Amino acid sequence: MPNGPRILILDIETFPQTQLRWRYWEDGAPFHTIKPNVVAAIAYRWVGDKRSQVVSLDQTPGYRATRIGGEAEVTDDQWLLQEIFPIVVAADFVVAHYGLGFDRPMLEARLWEHGMGPFPPNNWIDSKKEIAKFIRGSGYSMALGNLAEWLELGEKIETNKSLWLNCMAGQRKAWTQMRKYARHDVDLLHDLFLSMGPFMRTSVFNMGHWYKGQDVCTWCGSDDLEKRGFYRTGASEFQRYLCHNCGHWPRSAKRESQKEIDGTVTRMR
Repeated sequence: MPNGPRILILDIETFPQTQLRWRYWEDGAPFHTIKPNVVAAIAYRWVGDKRSQVVSLDQTPGYRATRIGGEAEVTDDQWLLQEIFPIVVAADFVVAHYGLGFDRPMLEARLWEHGMGPFPPNNWIDSKKEIAKFIRGSGYSMALGNLAEWLELGEKIETNKSLWLNCMAGQRKAWTQMRKYARHDVDLLHDLFLSMGPFMRTSVFNMGHWYKGQDVCTWCGSDDLEKRGFYRTGASEFQRYLCHNCGHWPRSAKRESQKEIDGTVTRMR
């Protein structure tokens, strides 16, 4: 998207909490939480870049891990947060799958614990939430791996909980695999975001902000638009367009017609 916004594709991997429970099958709150979740790796990719990047806990200066259960397990993710913070700040949009339900709350919880400030109020796009707006009820899974496979974008790297356990134990090969796994997820999400764009129904993303004074597609920024009918609300009418570049259906921001009686907008029947 030349001349457009800076769009950051983001995905995080975390380590599980360490808890004390009376019984293996016990539900509800634990008896005691020894250590909270921490961020293990953060993968990201700018839309337009060919390669994804990743920072992980084992890259922390002075990193030293012990066996699981040891007293010195590495759980200080402050360095990771310091690395990703300026990258998020530089983004106009941050895209994450279930980002508003997991990634952003987790990152900001960790920022808070470390006494760091919050992210700026830039716009986060939760790809899972946006996709649900147009395929909910279809029966399709909205998990990243299932969506990517269905759309033939690729498949997630198969793994299991041993990868996380081995990373917690400080195994270098496991960390190499973790970074590969995280980067691959971001690459899948990058392609998924570009594919889903014309279907998005969010009012947050609008390429018109980067092409001021021009009539362009709100998704891709193309000016190859054809007038195709009108979009109507209960009170107003807007010119509708078809973008021949991406297939999106943007509408004009200018009202075509509006009826006012005594200063009150009424329904056009």
